Amino acid sequence: KSVFNLLPPNSPHKGAAVLDLMQKSNLKHIMYIGDDDTDEDVFALPYKAGQLMSIRVGKKQTSKANYYVEHQSQINKLLKTIIQFHRTQKEK
Repeated sequence: KSVFNLLPPNSPHKGAAVLDLMQKSNLKHIMYIGDDDTDEDVFALPYKAGQLMSIRVGKKQTSKANYYVEHQSQINKLLKTIIQFHRTQKEK
């Protein structure tokens, strides 16, 4: 893997960057998808159920992600399913 991480100033890792983004954007919920070891900083964030949906691409026994998908190609299907579910809920 060739990985290049861009982080805002004063964010030592992706977890801190996500917390900063949530605070600055006034977000109460976030979905984060990642496939790299550096994403584990986000997966390990101490959130209550429902605040952080973390998804790892590729199963890893030691991952702190809430969920995983086997392959990157499954992400589009997952996002389409979530969007469709959201639209269905709005119609009710």
